[in-house]
Amino acid sequence: MLFVSFAFGCLASIRQVTGFIFFLELMPQKSNTAAVSIFSIIDGLTYLLLVIYFWLINKHWFWIILVGYIFQITGAFLAWWLPESPPFLFSMNRYEEAIKVFALMARVNRRQDFNVSADEIRARIKEDDQDAVSKQEAPSTLHFLKQRRIQINLGIMMVVWLASSFDYYLILFLVNSFKRVYACAFASSISEFVAYATSGILFAKFGAKISFSCSFASSFIGGVVILAYGL
Repeated sequence: MLFVSFAFGCLASIRQVTGFIFFLELMPQKSNTAAVSIFSIIDGLTYLLLVIYFWLINKHWFWIILVGYIFQITGAFLAWWLPESPPFLFSMNRYEEAIKVFALMARVNRRQDFNVSADEIRARIKEDDQDAVSKQEAPSTLHFLKQRRIQINLGIMMVVWLASSFDYYLILFLVNSFKRVYACAFASSISEFVAYATSGILFAKFGAKISFSCSFASSFIGGVVILAYGL
């Protein structure tokens, strides 16, 4: 059972990260924040549906796992019809295929003014490359990692990520320790929806610094209340 859970976790993480990156590469940059919020809300919907299923519909795991398995097979089948990522095609110099993907995106978005050739794209990329060379060669990754400011930022982000992951999984484990487990799990899932929506709005209006400060401030207050009054 532990091995199966480990395999599911690895495969699910790979699929989710790949899908998330692919999702963003097909999005206009101005829509990234809203798109990520919607993506996260849909992701959180899975947890909410599971809570409702086990709470109100059926206590047996087989049928809900079967539904998920059907989604897995459907996703594996439909993935073959997804267009390739344009940034990936550009990086591999597969311009003709990139043009076809852009044409498909234009048709889906009902854009009639799309008209570009592979030669035009090659010429544009060549100009960009020449401009980059004329200005200065891009420094290596190691060059950036040696900078003190970036080292500090990486350390801060590591602490932020560890704290967030710790809190998130602690809540999931704690949910099972209450008598009203389903009510607690329902409240937890609803709070995720609120957080996903408000975090996107905060980030779009105030940036990452204020967004992180507000979220950790609310977590700090919640932690003090738990320590003071117990669970």
